[in-house]
Amino acid sequence: MKNIAVLVLISFLAFATAGVVTLQTSCSFSNSTLFFTIKNIGNDTAYGLNVIPIFEGKEYPQQGKDLSPGESLSFKLPLQIAENGSYLSILSIGYSDSSGVPVFTLAHCGFHYGLSSPPLLLISEPNLNFLGSGKYKLELNVTNLGRTPINSTLFLYLPLSFFSNISNFSFQLLPAETKQFSATITYKGKVQGVFEGIVFAPFYLDNKHFTSFVTFPLPTYSTSSTLFTTSTPVSTTSQQGNDFFFMAIIAVVIVALLLFIHFKRGKK
Repeated sequence: MKNIAVLVLISFLAFATAGVVTLQTSCSFSNSTLFFTIKNIGNDTAYGLNVIPIFEGKEYPQQGKDLSPGESLSFKLPLQIAENGSYLSILSIGYSDSSGVPVFTLAHCGFHYGLSSPPLLLISEPNLNFLGSGKYKLELNVTNLGRTPINSTLFLYLPLSFFSNISNFSFQLLPAETKQFSATITYKGKVQGVFEGIVFAPFYLDNKHFTSFVTFPLPTYSTSSTLFTTSTPVSTTSQQGNDFFFMAIIAVVIVALLLFIHFKRGKK
């Protein structure tokens, strides 16, 4: 039995003089084993790459190495799965770029064991309101689409540089019932950009295992009042990179202005 899971592309921009770390993560499931490959397709080295696989709330031994441009890290995760159904594995990833800036992010791998079943629990696209000063308000709805009550726990997973006032809550949903989940998130990292958060809810029903999940962007700056979930690759850039970029723009404008003045004087 072999199930191809998801392909996750994670792109992190170090500041302009250092280059770009781009991690391409793929995974597959076969013979009760998850196979992961993480490849650096950028032009900067990911130093001290540290990957912690997480499955059903359990952390497995860390995998890691320095990952130069073009290099890959492959490893496998044997799993003991009893029930058919859908599952989710999360990778907690950390590394430093050539400028020494620490970066933390998440990747996810969704897969099926045995016959797949239609989703019975709908997690809405999260609304994320940026409150300023590194704080956010997250709101989402959970709806029971089936005809049987569902008992589950909603888990909120964030990169290590993000913190929340609540990481999970248990609930029961009657058929067609909807409940709202909200949390306050705080960012305490140094890297500026867009990260990824994950919300998921596992449960058992009729001897089957179900996992519903959504991902959502976590920008460290305000782009709009409300942001919605996306599967777009995430990018981050250090604050030094922003400063360098804006200084370069200012320098170009000044040079252009001086050339314009010199040209105008030469015509007189």
